[in-house]
Amino acid sequence: MVLTDTDVRDRISASEDRGATHQIQIHPFSEDSLTPVGYDLRVGGKYASMRRGGPFEIQTGDSLEIVPGDTALITTLETIGMPRDRSLSAFIFAKVSKVSMGLSHISTTVDADWVGPLLIAVTNHSMNTVALDHGEPFCTIVFVENISPSTKACGKLAGRLDVLLERLASGGRSTSARRR
Repeated sequence: MVLTDTDVRDRISASEDRGATHQIQIHPFSEDSLTPVGYDLRVGGKYASMRRGGPFEIQTGDSLEIVPGDTALITTLETIGMPRDRSLSAFIFAKVSKVSMGLSHISTTVDADWVGPLLIAVTNHSMNTVALDHGEPFCTIVFVENISPSTKACGKLAGRLDVLLERLASGGRSTSARRR
């Protein structure tokens, strides 16, 4: 079952810590980012480019540019804390407004025990450089209720900085390509 804006609002933790067992943490939370069936995640403070390297930091008033054919790994402004009872998971989807500019990403999942910022890969398929401002909505998280709580831990680092740094160290090549 997909959570609506009403469901998400009812399950948001009022504090920065994970709160009650069944609550979702979204910090910082913005009512403007709440959609009928999700929450628009915003460009956070770190990103890397598969072509230019990084990681780079951006702040309020700054933007990142994704040149044609490049993929940027972007951290979300929001820290997401899934409920401690593992009753929810989530999917990340592209926003049509960004797809119409030539940006896309492969939909990803958010594990039931995830806590931290998210790392979202965005590719520019257009022939133009596309800029994203710090704090600008660029993808949507959709929460789904699990039929039963997950028992397997995700075992991933918050913000997936392991992926970010591995990709940069390999010059954008996959680790399997480096082993050949």
